[in-house]
Order: sequence, then C-alpha cells, then structure tokens
Amino acid sequence: MRRSTSSKLSSPNCGFASRKSDRVGAIHGRLLTAWSVAGILGPVFVNYIRVYLKSRGATGVGLYAPTMYLMAGLLVVGLICNLMVRPVYERFYYHKNCDR
Repeated sequence: MRRSTSSKLSSPNCGFASRKSDRVGAIHGRLLTAWSVAGILGPVFVNYIRVYLKSRGATGVGLYAPTMYLMAGLLVVGLICNLMVRPVYERFYYHKNCDR
C-alpha cells in the first residue's frame, strides 16, 4: 500500500527517523571543520590580496574593493550551491530497522 505525498511530508519514514541521530557527530564535525578552515583561510587570503595590491601601488578603496567583490561573488556561489541541493531519493535511504 502506497502512502500519499502529503503523508510522506508529515511523518518521517523509518530510514529518516533512524538517520537523525546516527550521523549527528559526523555532520557537526564536517560543519565545524569547514567553518574553521574558512575562518582561518578567509582572512589570510584577504590579507594576501591586500598586500599584493599595496605592492602594486593601490591605495584607499583600491586596496579593499577587489576583496569585497570577491567575497560577494563567493556568497553568490554559495547561494547557488544551496539552491541546487535537492532531497535524497527514497531508494537511497538507510533502513536499519525496517522490514525490507
């Protein structure tokens, strides 16, 4: 017997329910690692670009404008990546306790 789409959205299936707590450590580990890398490499990269532009004779706004455009571009790329994320197909769910 198949469930309707609305029931799938309102109640989690067995695979999703068992997955919620299974991978929390790994998900948070990856998230914290990505944030740490971005928190360290981001300012280093911006400073490197600033020093490079200063050695080329840029002053004032010319020192920071290119880095701000770069950061705005990276935000747009991140937005596009987030919009491209789609739900996982049900056939790829992990069914640990289900009768299958």
